[in-house]
Amino acid sequence: MSDKYAKMRHALGVAMYHGRRWSKPYRNHYVAGDAAVAHWEELVADGFATKRAGHPVLTDGHPTYFVTDAGRVAALEGLVFKRRWGYGTPVNGGVDG
Repeated sequence: MSDKYAKMRHALGVAMYHGRRWSKPYRNHYVAGDAAVAHWEELVADGFATKRAGHPVLTDGHPTYFVTDAGRVAALEGLVFKRRWGYGTPVNGGVDG
């Protein structure tokens, strides 16, 4: 996935299944290594993420980023989550198909 919201979706625990359905978000954190920091700093500047200094033991000093409510809305816009038990409407109210 190469779009600009891919790292936020990863931080939220969202993954695609069978090329059509997405899993529901279940977490909100991303420990960024050196290569990802610039991307996350752009998201912080846009108001889509917040940053916490890295813990010397738990994250090896790398910063941890959290998706804001605005970032969550932007990252999940247009996604259709898989249905529960295969019936009803998609859990996020998206259009099925």
